[in-house]
Amino acid sequence: MSLSLRTLGLAASALLVASSANAQSIWGICGPPAGLVNQAGPPAGACNYPTGPNIGGFPYAVPFGCPLPGPFPGPAGGLFPAGDVTVDRINDIVYASDGITIASYNKAGVPLASFPNPLPGMVTGLGWSAPNPIAPAVLWITNGFLCCAVIPPAAGCPGGVPFVIPPFAVLPGGAGGAIATDVDFDPSSLTLFFSHNTGAITNQFPAGGPGPFGIFFPMVPCNMGPLTGLAIDTAHCKTMYITNGGNVARIDFAGNPAPVTFYAPFVCWPWTGPSQTSGLGFDATPVKFGTGSDPAGSIPQIGTIGEALSPNPGFGLTLSNATPGGQAFLLLSPAPICPTVPVGFGAFIHVFPISSIVGPIGVPATGGFGIPAPIPAGFACSGLTAYVEWLVVKPGGAGLETSPGLHIRPANP
Repeated sequence: MSLSLRTLGLAASALLVASSANAQSIWGICGPPAGLVNQAGPPAGACNYPTGPNIGGFPYAVPFGCPLPGPFPGPAGGLFPAGDVTVDRINDIVYASDGITIASYNKAGVPLASFPNPLPGMVTGLGWSAPNPIAPAVLWITNGFLCCAVIPPAAGCPGGVPFVIPPFAVLPGGAGGAIATDVDFDPSSLTLFFSHNTGAITNQFPAGGPGPFGIFFPMVPCNMGPLTGLAIDTAHCKTMYITNGGNVARIDFAGNPAPVTFYAPFVCWPWTGPSQTSGLGFDATPVKFGTGSDPAGSIPQIGTIGEALSPNPGFGLTLSNATPGGQAFLLLSPAPICPTVPVGFGAFIHVFPISSIVGPIGVPATGGFGIPAPIPAGFACSGLTAYVEWLVVKPGGAGLETSPGLHIRPANP
């Protein structure tokens, strides 16, 4: 079957009703050696799907014309749980703090802007929320006892930022000197969640009283103890990631283990950064799975333009490192396949059965291109998903090559 590029969005939208698995990733911040780490999985099963655990990251203390966060002790060496990371999913921006300075970066690690902590003391947590009935797109900041919301600068390094929501008290996370170690916004309930050094998680309305989910403690096989971070999974409503710095777990909004998924096939797993993480941030960029194939040359790569948000009219898919002059076909499927399926010339595919095919699309001399694949509204937290992969027919009948697979699961911004 062949589909035009104009129908790609419709084909992808139709395919999203076919399955209920998921695919997303998390960011962590490692004070020593001043690095941000992006992780998915970890891989599971005979085919080690999805790709992971470490799928990206960059050093955050780099040359820049403004102050940037620097190395800090982290949860293993610090008495106070400073530092955190979060993600602006609409603009593909990562925010990081060492407790003193807050900075933004693109995902290639290029600094964009920075500003000082607007609260007394140290930053212990960062969160981000898209425009909603409560506030415009804002960065949430906590110092362990207070929380506020600001609109961060897009560039430069202003001496301060105005409050969109002024500082308000974080509800106690248990008795005995509880300190909030992270904050994140849940778009499905329009409330905030806080992790605490007591091991508790609390829920409250922005600038207000207790939220509908109250206070609870995680009930997971790995003994979490004091928590250093959390991140709301906006693709799987009413679930979140939590960490104690050395382990990561997924739970629901009552503290119970969340169902395992394609992108997180374990309830608990070890953090595998260069050091313990002082926080977590959720990323809705689809993750890869499998190796791709090309016995006679380099393997094509599949990627995305933007994150898999619903809605995201600007979402797109990319092909790179393909053989120039070839003909590319995008395979769309409701499921991954393991073991892989041979397709001839020593090549194999990672998705099956095939529901739709987009192409052929000529591969230019650069070996790659991007195509639109807009995601409509109404798919976030719906359980709808798609698995896609590029298959390239080489020029002159020289063979086939395939990219790794890509799992698309729409999320709330």
